Amino acid sequence: MVPVRRQKKAIEWLYNSDKPALQLIAGAGSGKTGTIIEAAALAAKRYTSASKIGMVTFTRKAAAEMKERLVSRGIVGVYTGTMHSLAFRLASRSGLIRGTLLENDFELKQHVLRDLCPEFSHIPAEIVLGGKILSEQDVRRFNEEYQVRKKNLQQFDFDDLIMKVAHCPPEQPPFEVLFVDEFQDTSPDQVEFIKALNAKRVICVGDDWQSIYKFRGADVRVSLNFNHAFPRYDKLFLTENFRSQKRIVKLGNKAIRLSSQYVKKRLTSHFKAADKPALFIQRLNREADLAEILQNYYKKIEKERKRRTIETGITFLVRTNYILQKLKPFLRSSDTILTIHSAKGLEFEQVTVFGIAEHILPHRWGDEDEETRLLYVAITRARQKLHFVAWAEIRSNSRFLPFLAKECKTFYLN
Repeated sequence: MVPVRRQKKAIEWLYNSDKPALQLIAGAGSGKTGTIIEAAALAAKRYTSASKIGMVTFTRKAAAEMKERLVSRGIVGVYTGTMHSLAFRLASRSGLIRGTLLENDFELKQHVLRDLCPEFSHIPAEIVLGGKILSEQDVRRFNEEYQVRKKNLQQFDFDDLIMKVAHCPPEQPPFEVLFVDEFQDTSPDQVEFIKALNAKRVICVGDDWQSIYKFRGADVRVSLNFNHAFPRYDKLFLTENFRSQKRIVKLGNKAIRLSSQYVKKRLTSHFKAADKPALFIQRLNREADLAEILQNYYKKIEKERKRRTIETGITFLVRTNYILQKLKPFLRSSDTILTIHSAKGLEFEQVTVFGIAEHILPHRWGDEDEETRLLYVAITRARQKLHFVAWAEIRSNSRFLPFLAKECKTFYLN
């Protein structure tokens, strides 16, 4: 990796600043992982021993990738793991664990939610828990019942571990330098956990534009108000996108402005402009038939695909598992389908965002700003080609439709 100027500044921050914390705001496709790997490798060579460096993220896959890349650089001994696995490790050492670990806490939460609020059983649990559906009283009842059931089962979840360590931190700080990846996905409790580790220097890496896990407790305000947690800090930006062609990056910059609050920045593309993003609209006078819309889309793009000498599969991104299951039997063999949530962190040559429609994207029960961030995440998965498939009625449409119609090349499917 030959770092560009802004990456180099982030990599060398430990040596050029006396502040205890850095907020590194890394835009989509900006080389975030490579930057923090280089920063950790440099820290292990010049700042402290590898065993005094911690790198925490939110998935085992990401943690394994970090470890592999460090080892390939000859750096052995850096702690790499999820925040929850680190909490488990520290709580075990301190004798804070009582009972058995509830590894799939979301399953129990779903049961509690269905029992307490059966009137919402037709809505996916992650949307109920992450949107604006439950009243304050319902949320309080849900939390109380969830805690009671865990106690009756003599179980604890990962959030319990986080809080135990936050309230009873290790006597000896485990790290001198701590890297926190995907900081936009943290909750206030997890920030308290990070602070309780008492590292001399903390580097928090993330992008508030991609905060889409409210249903898991993520709070975008943690990123927006970073100074509340770390009063003395530096802020650096990575804003050159090495993934997507110029027109896709430009569309993402405009899309995020549909939200009410975000850290202002402007991403630029490392690549020249290619095809303009395209919007395909099916006009409806009846309930949407998803398979029919999909087949109409295939017919519309068939001529263009035949003209291309290199055939690449399409990755369809959808808002809900319901639409994913409905469409899966009708996909062509070279195509794949994912929810937007599961596609985060990935990239694809050609992306088609399927389902720009009222109550779907944005979802009727979703937080409006987070729905905008979901649209942004979907846009920025594409490297070269980006399509949207929408359906429109006379009186009711997705609030994203006018924006996309203005910014994209538009076609009608019927």
